[in-house]
Amino acid sequence: MEKSETNLNFFCPNINPLKAYSWQVQCPPKIRHFIWQILTECVPVTENLWKRGIDCDRGCATSGTSEETINHTLFQCHPARQIWALSQIPTAMGIFSTESNFTNLDHLFWRIPTEFDSSAFPWIIWYIWKARNEKIFENKDTDPAEVLRLAEKEAQLWQSAQIELHNENPGSVDLVNQDRVRDISLEAEYSGYRCFVDGSWKESDKFSGTGWFCTSSNGEPPTMGAANLRRSLSPLHAKVEALLWAMKCMIGADNQEVAFFTDCSDLVKMVSSPTEWPAFSVYLEEFQSDKKEFSSFSLSLISRRANVKADNLARNVHSKFLRQSKIILSNLSTVIKVYLGSTTMAGTNDSCPLVKNILLLDSEGKRVAVKYYSDDWTTNAAKLAFEKYVFSKTSKTNARTEAEITLLENNIVVYKFAQDLHFFVTGGENENELVLSSVLQGFFDAVALLLRNNVEKMEALENLDLIFLCLDEMVDQGMVLETDANVIAGKVAMQSAEASGSLSEQTLTQALATAREHLARSLLT
Repeated sequence: MEKSETNLNFFCPNINPLKAYSWQVQCPPKIRHFIWQILTECVPVTENLWKRGIDCDRGCATSGTSEETINHTLFQCHPARQIWALSQIPTAMGIFSTESNFTNLDHLFWRIPTEFDSSAFPWIIWYIWKARNEKIFENKDTDPAEVLRLAEKEAQLWQSAQIELHNENPGSVDLVNQDRVRDISLEAEYSGYRCFVDGSWKESDKFSGTGWFCTSSNGEPPTMGAANLRRSLSPLHAKVEALLWAMKCMIGADNQEVAFFTDCSDLVKMVSSPTEWPAFSVYLEEFQSDKKEFSSFSLSLISRRANVKADNLARNVHSKFLRQSKIILSNLSTVIKVYLGSTTMAGTNDSCPLVKNILLLDSEGKRVAVKYYSDDWTTNAAKLAFEKYVFSKTSKTNARTEAEITLLENNIVVYKFAQDLHFFVTGGENENELVLSSVLQGFFDAVALLLRNNVEKMEALENLDLIFLCLDEMVDQGMVLETDANVIAGKVAMQSAEASGSLSEQTLTQALATAREHLARSLLT
C-alpha cells in the first residue's frame, strides 16, 4: 500500500523571532541565555520538573498556587507583580503582564513606549528568578523593593562599563542599538573613507573568502580587495579575519579616517565587548593594535542588502580561486597585486576574462553606442530586447555615485549612470566581477576624458567615433585589452589625429591635451 505524502499546516504563533531576538538583548550572556530558556520553556519550575517525571510539589512556594509555571513565577506571582509595578516599565491589565510569557516578552522586547526606560528588564527577570531560588532552597523571603533595587543597580553598573569601554577606544565603535538593530543611513555625507567588509565560509571547503569594498568622500574611484585564505574555524572567524585584513589594507593605503561596515551583528558585539569573547582574544589583540593606526575609526552594523558588494567579492574569490591568494584592485585598474600564492582560477574562462557586450544607452533606454562580443544574441531584435530588459531592470536604481552589480538572464551586469547616459558591461554568470567592474570604470573614465567631463547624450553623439575607438582599444572579440582610462584616451586621441577623421581639429586637440595631462599626472603620483 503506497503512502501518500501529506503537507500539514500548523496554525499557531511563530516564536522564532522572539528566540532570535533573545540573543540581541543588551545584557550579559548568562541573562540572554536565561531569556532564551524562558522562550524554549527549559526553566526548571515545578511544573516542568513534574512533566519530566520528577516527583515534587507542583505548587508555588511563595504564593501557594496549585501550579508553578514559568509565566507565573516571573510575571504573575505576587512578589513578581509587585516588582513590575514598582519598576519604570508601565503595567496595564490585558497588556502587561498577561497569562503568556511569550506575550510578556514580546511586550518587553518591542512594545514599550520610548519615553519609558526599559533597559533594566533583563536584570529584573533575572533577580526575580534568583529571589524565587532563595525562597525554595534557603527559605529566605526578599522584599520586592530590594529585588528591584538590586536589579536596577546591576543594570546601571553593566551599562556604565560598556560606556567606559566605548570611551577607552577613541574613534567610537558603534554599539548595537538597545531596542533593535537598525540600518544606519548610507545616504548622508561623510568624510574620509567607507569600507564594507564580509567573509564567506563553508565547512566542506578548504578555503574561506574575505572581501572589502572601499569608497572615498572626495570622489576617488572605489578600491576593493578579495582574499582566499585557509578555512578558519567558523563563519564568525572568517568575518573577523575579513575585518582585520581590510584594516591592514586601509593602513597600507594610508587611509587614516575610515568607517567600517559589516552585516555581522556578532562582530560588532565582539569589538564593543571583547571581554565576553575570550575565544577570539588573539584576534582582538591584533584588532586593538591595528586600530591605533587610524585617526578616526568606527565599526557599524548594516543590513546584508547594503553589504552586497563585499559579500559578492568574498563569495567570488572563494568560489573561483583554487589556492590561497589575495588580490587588490587599486582604483579599479588592471594592476593586481598577488600575495601568498597563485591566482590561477578554476576553468578556462576565468584565466581569460571575457566580456559579452558593452552598452551605452540614453535615459530612455535607446542606443547611443553598443558592442556585442558574444553569440548569445544572434539577431538585432534579440539585442534590442536585451537592452530594453536591462534598462527596465536597472533604471530605477541609484547607480550614479558608484557602480552597481546585478544578475540578469544568467549574466552578470555591472552598470553606472551619468547625466542622461547609462553605461553597462555584461559578462557570463561565472565571470569575475572585479574584472567587469574595472572594464566599466575604464570605459566610463575614458569617455569622460574624451568628452572633457561633459558626459551627456548630445556630446556623446557628436563624438561617437571617439567612443567606438575607445571600445576597440578596450576589448577585442570579448577579451579585455586595457582598462586604464588615461592610456585608452591617449591612444584614441592619437589615432583620431592620425586618421584626420570627421571631428574638428579643435576637438582632437582638446582630447589629446586632456589625455596627455591625465597620463602625466598618473605617472607623477
